[in-house]
Amino acid sequence: MPLRKPPTSPLRFQDHEILQKDSRWHRIKLAIARFFLRRIGFTHDATDMLRSAMKLGNPTKAQWPQETIPMNARVFASGFWNYSFFQFNRKFLPPYWAEKQYNPASRSFLPRSHNVLSINQTHRNWIGIGFPGRSLEASVDMAGSIMVYPGSYTVEFATLENERVLRPQSDEKNVEINLKSSYQIECKWQGITITYTATECGIEFQAKGNKPLLFSVRPFNFEGPALIYKLHYNEKKMHLTGDVDFTFNAAPSRFLLSNRQSGDALRRIAAQMRNPQEGDLEVSDIKDTTGLSTASFFFDKADTLSGHIEDHQGDILPNAFQMKSAAEIVDVFFGKTLNAHLYKDYGTWLRHAKEHLIALWDFDSIKPGSYTYHHFWIRDAVIMMYALLLLGAHKAVKPIIERFTNMVKPSGLFASQSGEWDANGQALWILAKYTTYTHDTSIVDKMQKQIGRMLGWFERTLTDNCGVLPPGFSAEHLGPADWYLWDNFWALGGLKEILPYIQNTELNVRAQNLYTSLVENLKCYLEAYAYFPAALGRTKDAGMIGSVIVGYPLELSEFCDERFLRTLSIIHENYFFNGCFFQENIHSGLNPYLTLQMAESYLYIGKTSQARKILRTIKDRAQKAYTYPEAINIRTRGGCMGDGFHGWASAEAIIIIRNLIVREVTLQDKKRALIWLSGFRNKWLEAGASVENIYTPHSTASLRLKDKVLHLSNISKEETHIFSLPVGYDAYYEKTNTPLQKIPPSHILLHLSDERTYYLLDKHDGDVRLKLVQRKCL
Repeated sequence: MPLRKPPTSPLRFQDHEILQKDSRWHRIKLAIARFFLRRIGFTHDATDMLRSAMKLGNPTKAQWPQETIPMNARVFASGFWNYSFFQFNRKFLPPYWAEKQYNPASRSFLPRSHNVLSINQTHRNWIGIGFPGRSLEASVDMAGSIMVYPGSYTVEFATLENERVLRPQSDEKNVEINLKSSYQIECKWQGITITYTATECGIEFQAKGNKPLLFSVRPFNFEGPALIYKLHYNEKKMHLTGDVDFTFNAAPSRFLLSNRQSGDALRRIAAQMRNPQEGDLEVSDIKDTTGLSTASFFFDKADTLSGHIEDHQGDILPNAFQMKSAAEIVDVFFGKTLNAHLYKDYGTWLRHAKEHLIALWDFDSIKPGSYTYHHFWIRDAVIMMYALLLLGAHKAVKPIIERFTNMVKPSGLFASQSGEWDANGQALWILAKYTTYTHDTSIVDKMQKQIGRMLGWFERTLTDNCGVLPPGFSAEHLGPADWYLWDNFWALGGLKEILPYIQNTELNVRAQNLYTSLVENLKCYLEAYAYFPAALGRTKDAGMIGSVIVGYPLELSEFCDERFLRTLSIIHENYFFNGCFFQENIHSGLNPYLTLQMAESYLYIGKTSQARKILRTIKDRAQKAYTYPEAINIRTRGGCMGDGFHGWASAEAIIIIRNLIVREVTLQDKKRALIWLSGFRNKWLEAGASVENIYTPHSTASLRLKDKVLHLSNISKEETHIFSLPVGYDAYYEKTNTPLQKIPPSHILLHLSDERTYYLLDKHDGDVRLKLVQRKCL
């Protein structure tokens, strides 16, 4: 039996109670709970408020996804620890984020008072590096501190000036961070350069510079405590052990180990170097029951510092990667990928975003973050894998896709997160996209049984829930559990994309029937709407952002109608702040990847000026090395939510930059086509471009644009090629000087804007040269 029938109109138009009634047994349990809660001091109204909060916007008995409990438990525990420690122990030098957030002179300052959880909400920004194929990454914050593995202690560097410690944490704007590769990063500050390189078992470090250098082990990280209970330094072996494992290649001039009672080693070593009589620096063993052991090592010159950190995480590389260098692995899986020289530094952004995805690639998995979100979610992974496919990293996607065979439960639900119903559609969608770009049907063939189960889950679930997917938690930025369109649209997207690859099986009819039925049911439930809400029964709110996927990336033509255009307008007019999408639901910040999805949606309907404007705005908010947090703090411009190294954001950057060059689209006659120069404006055309390894479903092309002469090579005859130019431009074949055929926007998409002019390439031999001519204004 269904939980209940989905709402057929916005809640404000409902003339009946849609929240679930409490059963008699539920009321009895509530009375018992109230009795015991009052015995321990809970007031009657407090229990009522908790009960009401659980029911608000939650038309389901679904529990909170269990996968998030350990992650949230760590966040809340660290928040309470931070509150209990930092404000009462100011003599301990804090990590970068706390340096800002606890300083009343900083605009990052947050009052604590009633907020007993002191969580990093102002500077959640870091950069992940990792040995390719290894399932964990190190992270470097904007001040150059490195967290060796997710949740570990950090290591930071500093210098001495006038015999006082000078830290980059207090001067992070002048810290230059250069991402050399997905596994190596360079930090420069005050004449000191320190390079971190991820290895198969830890981190190598190498410093340069003539200045004195302090290298310190800290029991803090980017969220709070990373407790260190014991440290031991062997001077002869230059080896620091205990809860860490460091080996120096050259001995430091001085060292100091300290515990909480003695004070912060980084503060003490500077003081004792000024007054050596005040204490003995040669303590080699330290223990601290509160986990606040610290160590600091002084080098007369930065040039003398180098060594290796072992992380002891027991993370074994795949057999195929044994005895291979990081460069060799990257060359095999990412050697010939999309590379572009574009107007200004969009090509640089593309290169950095590609390195970020390589860092987060774990051979048979890919995770959306190097720390907080160091977990597999199909929701993030599907966009990241799609970006890898567009880059041409097909070999990197294959081992992840191959795991899908074992990720489908006997019920037919794809095993990603509990209580979330978008996974089946997303898994089918990316499986089909992989097959489209590689023409490798072997995985689809192997998964016939699993695909049948997934279709069976759809069939039972739709039947049990009045023709649509049930309420669930879905993407967390949409809000509490509800009848989300996001889940249903992904189901349609997956079914549509997989159909061509199961057409010769009995699964085809089932998938087609499911698609048709779900389209009809959704249209029925949405009849009362002039826009797409976040969920059936909901009115306008920021969660509507989830429904724009009907255009990008799913291209569901049945729903790309006036309501889709209206939805984009409502979101842009009501939920944008300073040029970016402000997700007021949960994130309470500017969301980079959702903002880029809006840009993609405008690009899809031909409003390229709006798409580029949004793209420029989010580009200007990139942190060092073109990284993004999940949500950007309005005031500090640092991260306020989630992982500070967000893979979904990097993936969206790759996708939209590639789509500015060329993008696939389904024409009105249902044929697929490529639209070239889809997002090039006048300045881009005038500046020129050079792009290599442009992967499309039937070719690997290259593009040269110089002096308004466009040269495309190695394009496929199996694809329809269309050129999108700003109004006022014409396209001619260079050899014959004959114009290309102009086609109306409605031939491409019913609601395509007339902001651009479209030309059809009607003849070519795989290589074409065109003249782009700007008409003179009279």
